[in-house]
Amino acid sequence: MLKRISYFWVCVIVTMLLIGGGTMVQDEAVASELTFAATGQPATLTVAGEGVYVQINFAAGETPWFEPFDENGNPFPDGNFKYELRTIPEVDQAAVEEAYRNGDEERLAQIRQAEREQVRVQSGSFEVVGGGIVLYEKSRE
Repeated sequence: MLKRISYFWVCVIVTMLLIGGGTMVQDEAVASELTFAATGQPATLTVAGEGVYVQINFAAGETPWFEPFDENGNPFPDGNFKYELRTIPEVDQAAVEEAYRNGDEERLAQIRQAEREQVRVQSGSFEVVGGGIVLYEKSRE
């Protein structure tokens, strides 16, 4: 898992440098967008801060990304923001319906547990300065 986490952050920083033309400043990278590794599952990216709340849904295999601009193209205000990228497990709806029809509580519990195990959450913080993103903190659950 550590190898996967490291690979992810290398991809984020390289993407930020290539796309955003950013520069490295100690442990900070400045970029015009955040790009995450594709999860292979549907995912929801939530960004909040400075009076802004954005939630973006991505299909399975789609690369989650974010730019600090509103729907009119105006840059977000300078300040601190938090993000959370949460995968959405794909549910075998037929199995759920069958277990429900049969009153199989044990099978329903197994399906729910499998769903919970598929959820991955990645979160962190960044700062917007002059329309650019400064990534300065990261964490993973």
